[in-house]
Amino acid sequence: TVSGFQERFVVWARRRYLRGGEGVQAARLEGKQPLILTIRRSSQSQRITSEWRARDVRSGVVYEIRSVEPTEDRRDFDLLCEVETP
Repeated sequence: TVSGFQERFVVWARRRYLRGGEGVQAARLEGKQPLILTIRRSSQSQRITSEWRARDVRSGVVYEIRSVEPTEDRRDFDLLCEVETP
């Protein structure tokens, strides 16, 4: 059985779409749009793994999280994500 995802918490994020690069262009050809979501580091955000999803509560767009990396100043997390384009 497959169950749906459960919302864990809501947090503000900065969204940056990736441009250029061979890998990014190949992903676009496959109908995927890679981007970086930057969120504040907290006790909640430290639990995020690549098995999680992120959702834009305004638009309803769902992002598949591929990796989670702390920023250089260790204040935030950068989430490498992909969104399927229609």
